[in-house]
Amino acid sequence: MKKIFFLLTFVSSSLLALPVLPVQEINADSVTFDEKKIYLKGNVKVLHEFGTLRCDESTLFLTKNENSSEKSANKIFLKNNVHIDFSDGSSLQATEGEIYCEALEAHFCATPPQKVIYITYTEDEHLPIRATSRALQATIVRGKDGYSLNSLKGEGAVNIEYLTQRKSE
Repeated sequence: MKKIFFLLTFVSSSLLALPVLPVQEINADSVTFDEKKIYLKGNVKVLHEFGTLRCDESTLFLTKNENSSEKSANKIFLKNNVHIDFSDGSSLQATEGEIYCEALEAHFCATPPQKVIYITYTEDEHLPIRATSRALQATIVRGKDGYSLNSLKGEGAVNIEYLTQRKSE
């Protein structure tokens, strides 16, 4: 166990390929690993099947898969300067976030005066829509273009607007 810990810490500045599904790669200034979680700090970038997750600190909570010896991230906690580029092209910014991978649920919040900002696109005309609020709860769905948020519930200073730029096709 100690050899694994030191190895992860030593190579933490480069991309790691981990046997932790559905996480594909992890990049951070420092990585601490034990049997139940991976703690990442500094310039965190996680390539996940949902998309690219970036923040200052993150904790991936692990569970063992029933049908194999592999572990998976069942919960991801993101802290400070959270930026997520979902695989369908939508994006989110927040101060903190929790993603429940198995339940496909997510909770995000922002420290005032900041707001959670979620940008997505209409299916028919590819017009961008920006939703902002102090907190946001949502489900995660997989569509034809990849993962995005669905069933949004904003709390505090909610605003939804259509933007004028079209998504390039």
